[in-house]
Amino acid sequence: MDNNAEASRGLAVYPYYENLKTEVEKLRNELSALVLEHNELEIECKNIEMEYMLAIGWLENKVLEIEVDVLRLKREVDMIQALINLQKELDLNRIEDDLDAEFAGFRAKVDEQAERERGARSRRDRQDRNRAEYGQRNRRAWEDYFRRQGGEHAGGKHKGGETSRQTGENADWGSFFGGQSPQGDEGAAAWARKMYRSIVKALHPDVNPEIGEAGLNLLRKANAAYEDGDLESLQLYFEAVKKSLETDDGPDAISQLLEEKERLISLVEKTKAMITAIKAKFPYTAKAFVSDPEKVASRKAELDSHIEELNDALDAFKKKIMEMAG
Repeated sequence: MDNNAEASRGLAVYPYYENLKTEVEKLRNELSALVLEHNELEIECKNIEMEYMLAIGWLENKVLEIEVDVLRLKREVDMIQALINLQKELDLNRIEDDLDAEFAGFRAKVDEQAERERGARSRRDRQDRNRAEYGQRNRRAWEDYFRRQGGEHAGGKHKGGETSRQTGENADWGSFFGGQSPQGDEGAAAWARKMYRSIVKALHPDVNPEIGEAGLNLLRKANAAYEDGDLESLQLYFEAVKKSLETDDGPDAISQLLEEKERLISLVEKTKAMITAIKAKFPYTAKAFVSDPEKVASRKAELDSHIEELNDALDAFKKKIMEMAG
């Protein structure tokens, strides 16, 4: 009787447990997809800012620098005039020291903007180097990889005509890529994205909180490889983590799954909010602008015109100071 009751309880719990496992796995998949979207959004924002800085940001920096110079000269004129009115000694060196202190904050802002410009140029240079370094090597890497997994590919098939599949613990690559091997640069990019998502799911601390420092270090390397377009290295990191995560089926499994479900639900909402916040501010809001040559050209013309006006004002203040100091 007791045994029958125990079996009955087991049968009643089993579907609930399996459904709970399925829900948690779906949440993990959703969270890993959102984390991937967030990471890609951050990379995209870096590239948008780079394009913005290289298109017109450097001109805006130039405007800011000249505006600070104009404000400083105007302030110098006022200080000199005040000393003249009070019939005090005109010490230009002391005035310059006072102005250095007064305009330190403005100068720091100019330097910060200049650093952003240098960062944009450095990022473009690194991307150009990466394209040259990784391009052909990456194509050979993924072609060789798929060949090793299932023979020569031609539209995702073996020489013999059957769809390429791995066996044992390896993934079903036909399913991994929708039934066929990826082709060309777009295929390599799709391969990289799928590998990277698998790495995120296995190693990101939000998705898998049990990851230790070694796993986090591997994730950091994978992040850098994905951003730089280094598919060959990304492949190595994927190979290290591609074994699926397993759920503990111990006596506390249901309570653990319930806790995990609540944790994942919270993180899914948090990550969605982070994505929304990024899309609501610069540099993401400049995405349409940097993609519109007419708008960029129009803004450049406005800035060029403003720079001419500022330079005229700069010359006028310099002339005024020379007259006053003379």
